[in-house]
Amino acid sequence: MFKDNLIALRKRAGVSQEELANVIGVSRQSISKYENGTAEPDLTHLAKLREYFDVSYDSLLGEGNANTTEFPITGSILIQSAIDGRMTLFDMFKIETVFEAWRQASPKAQLIGEMTKNNNGFLGPDEIGLGWYATRTDAEEELHSIQTAISNGRSLYKLQHNVAVVKSGLFGLKMVH
Repeated sequence: MFKDNLIALRKRAGVSQEELANVIGVSRQSISKYENGTAEPDLTHLAKLREYFDVSYDSLLGEGNANTTEFPITGSILIQSAIDGRMTLFDMFKIETVFEAWRQASPKAQLIGEMTKNNNGFLGPDEIGLGWYATRTDAEEELHSIQTAISNGRSLYKLQHNVAVVKSGLFGLKMVH
């Protein structure tokens, strides 16, 4: 939940409620209310929190904790995104829980590829959504398959465990079988 994620992110960053309040332009009491679950930030302050902690809205608002699981791999591999079709060389991956994971027909995880080598921009590595997954376990199996492909000397990998999705409502996604 948001309140738990906010507490975890703030403590991980090593900032007090007062310091965080100053950064996003609210009172310390507002941060306390967010963390107690008695109030929620408006969209402007939510965006400032997301930017400050450098996390996705899914990680900030979603169920569970706000930790995104990162998976460094040995080597790099070319993969085509099932989301936007881009073919890119990746050397790091992470799995994020989907914001609407509580909906039965919605995917539960997204695999994100990062290009960290030769990418020293001040905003960090480029990230590209690669695919949606029915379960987090499916996304983890995909990562295992990717690492196996790299270990076997393959330079190209086709996603195998992802699911097709369509938009559902304003922001939602629905798996297509």
